[in-house]
Amino acid sequence: MNSAENSGHTCRHSHENSNEEPGVFSHSLALQLEKGISGSELTNCLAAWVKDLIQWAAENHYFIGHIKTFTSSESTLNLWLASTGKEVNINSSPGWQESIITRFNLNMTVIIFGPDKETLKKIALENLHKKLGLGSIR
Repeated sequence: MNSAENSGHTCRHSHENSNEEPGVFSHSLALQLEKGISGSELTNCLAAWVKDLIQWAAENHYFIGHIKTFTSSESTLNLWLASTGKEVNINSSPGWQESIITRFNLNMTVIIFGPDKETLKKIALENLHKKLGLGSIR
């Protein structure tokens, strides 16, 4: 029994290869929306993006290391999302959920064992653009 089995981890790939390197994607975006979006809507959008990445990883038998986002709005309110593959932990500044956001900075880091870095980047950005209604990436 390997250490993954001892921890209750139930993925379907082997952890025997100690040389397995994670796909790591770290990126920052400064976004301006034509119409404002509530902090609550943006939270739901980003949480859905994280859940989609978790589902994609599970479907491909990958192992989530960590998914984190930090979002800051022009009004200095902040949102933090984090997951290690099960639930999405959400924390925000007081007033975030009710605020109307038109400009924000989004910082994200995704660590998943299994995919190569380019595939992870492509999937993460394509899904993010869809969730935010920004269209496709060229």
